[in-house]
Amino acid sequence: MESKEREGGLPPKETNHLISETGRDLTIYGELMDAALKAKAASIMPYFGEVSDKSIIIDVGSGTGQLAEYISRELHSSNVYAVDFSHDMLALAAANLSKINLVHDDATKLDKIPNESADIIYHGTVGHEIQTFRGISGLDDSLHSSFRSLKPGGREIWRDFVKPPEGDVYLEILTNDGFDTVDKATQNGFLNYSLLSTKALFDCFHCQFKGGNAFNYEDVTQDGHNLIKLPAKYAQEFILRKDYTANWRQEIEEEYTYWTQDEAKSAFEKSGFTNIQIIDDDNEYIRNHRLTGKVALYTYDGSGLKPIEFSTHMVIVGQKEPSATTKTEEREIEPINFTSLLDSIKVKNESIKIDQQEFPKGELLGRGQHKEVYLVDDGENNKVIKIVRKDMTTFYSAFSSLQQSVERQHILDNFGIKYMKIYDYDKNGPPYRFLVQEKIPKGSLCASELIVNGELKEENIAQMAQIVNAFENSKQWQIDTNPFNWYRVNKNGKTEMVYIGGTVYRYNENWSFDKVGLLQWVDPRYVETSQNQSAKIPNQAEFQDFARRWQKLDTKYANWWKKYLNPNVQPK
Repeated sequence: MESKEREGGLPPKETNHLISETGRDLTIYGELMDAALKAKAASIMPYFGEVSDKSIIIDVGSGTGQLAEYISRELHSSNVYAVDFSHDMLALAAANLSKINLVHDDATKLDKIPNESADIIYHGTVGHEIQTFRGISGLDDSLHSSFRSLKPGGREIWRDFVKPPEGDVYLEILTNDGFDTVDKATQNGFLNYSLLSTKALFDCFHCQFKGGNAFNYEDVTQDGHNLIKLPAKYAQEFILRKDYTANWRQEIEEEYTYWTQDEAKSAFEKSGFTNIQIIDDDNEYIRNHRLTGKVALYTYDGSGLKPIEFSTHMVIVGQKEPSATTKTEEREIEPINFTSLLDSIKVKNESIKIDQQEFPKGELLGRGQHKEVYLVDDGENNKVIKIVRKDMTTFYSAFSSLQQSVERQHILDNFGIKYMKIYDYDKNGPPYRFLVQEKIPKGSLCASELIVNGELKEENIAQMAQIVNAFENSKQWQIDTNPFNWYRVNKNGKTEMVYIGGTVYRYNENWSFDKVGLLQWVDPRYVETSQNQSAKIPNQAEFQDFARRWQKLDTKYANWWKKYLNPNVQPK
């Protein structure tokens, strides 16, 4: 391929660290928080209830905005607003902004969020920062602001660390890796907390947390165990932060735990919320990688030590009454039971069983971001079965794309789109767990492969442009133009572009072809850097830069798109 074919416009990746005015390394902070975003999404999104294309969703204390961005893409929505009071964090979010809206606002006021305008407001592990810097009254103010901003029937979803009940516990440190004194971990006059042993970190924690000596503890030996006896709250505070050594000096200023489950419910009731649920949300990663085998907690009742575990997190869900004048019957807010849906899919060596339906399983043909595709080994080998991936943490996109494939085939027919026929689907849906579809003919080539190898033909782009023109100009529907969802199929000596994804969205200007799809078809890097058979989605800076250069861009693919794509659909 000629080098000029790569003139798409991926900006160089910045590696400089961003330090806030408080001294926190926001780059490190952002990496830590973003690594956990799928776990956060899996904890929060099941409680959204019914959401539509028009639902307004507010992420309060959004930080880098990655969770809001993730949720926006899961829901294919541009009505997700990321609110933060830190200009530094908003700057990080803006650097990768694609589909979310950034709002500079105070979490305790939400002055820029109109009354009764939001369908869902969530606080994703930000309450402890509000409490640290604004106190308990700041938490009350935040809940009052959320209640005011929610529409009748809207939901507040709050996820954060959980404070254990009152009383003393016994902490056992099970590892002794690292230096046992501060002097040994000090290099060139700088204390490297990551070099300290867990016991030495505990000593630092006692000396520094909340100004130092905030609690009393006692070293004891019981039943052959060397233990630290201390109040349960402080044991929880320590074990939850002992691995955050990169930003230790800043993290030590924060108080992670502030509400027990009962206190959380009382705070929600005080602000006017009803139908309140408290859900244990133990962080499996923290449990398996940072606690189990490294620290242990016990109580002692006189007859011996009793092992205990405190849940790391909780989720609180509250609802604003659907009517300010009419009382509704209180009922539980039921999440979509993703676990039950996934457990009902049985993938065996020779078959896939879903409820009472069983399909002879052939080879795994592909694994996308949310779905797996297997050959149906029925002797004819002309069908595939698509099922939701069982190893994913959130499933909105998977279930919604299967639902759209099943329920919106008539739209593809109306637009004259060539697509793979659906033979069967989950009759117990929605949400649909599977569909059986026509297999891609042998010898067909994926558009992503053609783009990377420079093998797309002018007639292929002419066909795709005709499809894009029709959908974009309808202002009613949009089709997923991700190159991994399109194949060049040979039929009777003639090639045609065939859609295997089946997803049809309602028209959304922020997801228009010039802002998302065109770069994926013009610049091979958006395909080469893909994960799970999904092309990279351009962020705002990338497509704005692309739009500025579009008229002067002189590549084979760009020129063909300019030739066949309606001018009103091209970048402006």
